[in-house]
Amino acid sequence: MALFERVIPLDGSILGGRDHTMAQRLVAEVDRLPRRSLLALDCTHAQFMDFSYADEVISAAVAALNDSSVTEKFVVLRAASVPVAESIEVALNRRGLACVHVTTGGEVQILGALSPALRETFQQALQLQQISAQDLPGDLSPSTKSNRLRDLESKGLLYRVGIENVDGGGRRFLYEVVR
Repeated sequence: MALFERVIPLDGSILGGRDHTMAQRLVAEVDRLPRRSLLALDCTHAQFMDFSYADEVISAAVAALNDSSVTEKFVVLRAASVPVAESIEVALNRRGLACVHVTTGGEVQILGALSPALRETFQQALQLQQISAQDLPGDLSPSTKSNRLRDLESKGLLYRVGIENVDGGGRRFLYEVVR
């Protein structure tokens, strides 16, 4: 099940300073998005982004999604150069946030703060393309498996695509990677 997508280009080869106007614009875009939406920040033309811009603008957009009133809305970075991705990585790490980055070559990466266990689970979701708790290693408890997927969803890295009924009762939630 695809997400509604809104693409916003980050114009300018050098993005710097505390750009309150752009931060407010992105937060407003998040607020306007319908449920089950993706805000894609296109970094194709940005060659450099300083920490202040990454912290003020990118972190603000990602943080807006961590507001408990926001559901099923996601931010993805696309085509960030290595220096831009590094600035964003530092800003997100400092705030305890994470975001998906899709490189120009189509590789999916996580930028920001994420535990090794959640990174491993994210990689499994990426490989399988669609994942449920039952797909995670058998040595984990059922609640640990479900909690990992829910944590990745709450961080805006996975989204729920379906629910299946399980033989004998219960249900299984299916997730895909936000791209």
